[in-house]
Amino acid sequence: MLTNHTLVLNFPHNAIKPELHEPAVLEAYKQKGDTLRILAICSVIWSHCLYPSKMFHTPYVPLSFLQTMVIELGRPGTVIFFILSGFCIGKKVHQFSIASYLKYRLQSLIIPWCICLLAYAVLQAFHIKGLQLFHQPVMAIAALITTLLKGLIFHAAYWFVPVAIFSAVVLVAFKKTFNKWWFILILTAITLFYGVNLYGKWIPGIHTKAFAAYILFMWMGVQIRQHILLFHRFIQRIQWPTLLCLIATLLFLNHLEIIQLLKVGSDDPFASIRISNCLLAIVITIAVLKARPLKFVQYLKPQETIFGIYLIHSIIISELRDTFIPLFFRNFHQEIWYTGRFQLLFFIIVVCLSFWTVALVKTLSSKKKIAIGIAADTEIKDQSELAFKG
Repeated sequence: MLTNHTLVLNFPHNAIKPELHEPAVLEAYKQKGDTLRILAICSVIWSHCLYPSKMFHTPYVPLSFLQTMVIELGRPGTVIFFILSGFCIGKKVHQFSIASYLKYRLQSLIIPWCICLLAYAVLQAFHIKGLQLFHQPVMAIAALITTLLKGLIFHAAYWFVPVAIFSAVVLVAFKKTFNKWWFILILTAITLFYGVNLYGKWIPGIHTKAFAAYILFMWMGVQIRQHILLFHRFIQRIQWPTLLCLIATLLFLNHLEIIQLLKVGSDDPFASIRISNCLLAIVITIAVLKARPLKFVQYLKPQETIFGIYLIHSIIISELRDTFIPLFFRNFHQEIWYTGRFQLLFFIIVVCLSFWTVALVKTLSSKKKIAIGIAADTEIKDQSELAFKG
């Protein structure tokens, strides 16, 4: 409904029962949010473990549905993280100024991210130059590390934090027009543009450079939090057969879209910003929020570990890749059942090592945690506006 040029989100009001109370529903959603965090980080790690990609497809052999699904498993997590980030910000989006938000995120998010990013770049520089790195001119070392930093931000896992901060800053800046219909249309148009651009290639199509494409999903998360009771009753009215059919249909549409993007020579045919993948991520989010929370997830302490896992998993993958990949993937033309088994093993090893490393770091003093780049939730109060933390 449009009122004074403002879009009011109307979920079925007659579905709200008097016994529903926001604190109880919110607590249940926080538990389900931990399940989403685990699913999302596993999806992201799976995506980064898929190396080299030609073990699953070649330009001469069409991809099978199974092959595209192996790759697709690593794509919904990104969009889910942005929806979760918006949910975690919630009503706080109206309390921050841009300056106060950036100050608030400095110690708990920006500094750990910068430290891990710099450490990764230095490690890569050492791999490239070896001991000769210590004999290079300072300016040459600085130039090499700067090049590596750019590559890690725009072509590796570390792009998420600056894009998430950028998205949050935009929402804070436009908080007075947050529900205006034109603002929502602009966000939708931007996201659709990046999705269609994968075909048209008017601008670079790499998803890590699509800084503005993910604001819409963070906005969705904020709306879910602000209309939690209405949203809860809305998704409870959706039947499971309907959701499962939607997921199956969207998986097939993802397969078709990947095939089409490969045919047109897209810069990033497996991009997370693909329209079919975005829709799949939204439906998966709804399905998890509709389902009962998984109790065992709490033992993994996702709110305390996921951010650290995100920061270090790429470093672990990089260090293991040079030994693990040649050991098991000498022949890139092996059938998918062969490569898939060892890819799964590689994924499990990376997840376990990442989790154990973060758990070990968590036993250190708070100062040492921050120095390593993994901030402790217990030392920083109320870190609720990033998907990694609740």
